[in-house]
Amino acid sequence: MTPHKQLIKHDPKNDAYGDCWRTCIACLLDLHPSQVPHFCADGVSQATADADCRAWLKERGYNLVRTCMFAKYSEMAADWFGEAMYILCGASPNHPGVGHCVIGRGGFEIVWDVGQSGAGLAGPWVDDNGNGIYWCEFIVPRAEMVLLEAA
Repeated sequence: MTPHKQLIKHDPKNDAYGDCWRTCIACLLDLHPSQVPHFCADGVSQATADADCRAWLKERGYNLVRTCMFAKYSEMAADWFGEAMYILCGASPNHPGVGHCVIGRGGFEIVWDVGQSGAGLAGPWVDDNGNGIYWCEFIVPRAEMVLLEAA
């Protein structure tokens, strides 16, 4: 993991959509953020950003695996995820109602905040039922790549 700070601060009023997600991807792949497309530029939908990101990762032999965890299960996350670093997504400390991504490990521990403010996360997202949740995203080798290398 190579730590970097995001290149673009979130300011949609001025057509600037923060690039914390692409910066986290770059950190985990030991790339500079400018080497990773800004999948969320221009305020595209999450579905479009996800599809574009997965296609880009696939070209490089990787996939993005996402899970959603209740914040109250931090001990379970620590057991499951161990020392593996991942993209931890929660509530932005700087923009209410907006998400932010950092590098996480274990039970929602912040290893590196890519945000320019360095404020981390305000906490988990709150779902429609009032539950605190985090998205945990892992960049993993694509299964067919692992099988080919084993052969």
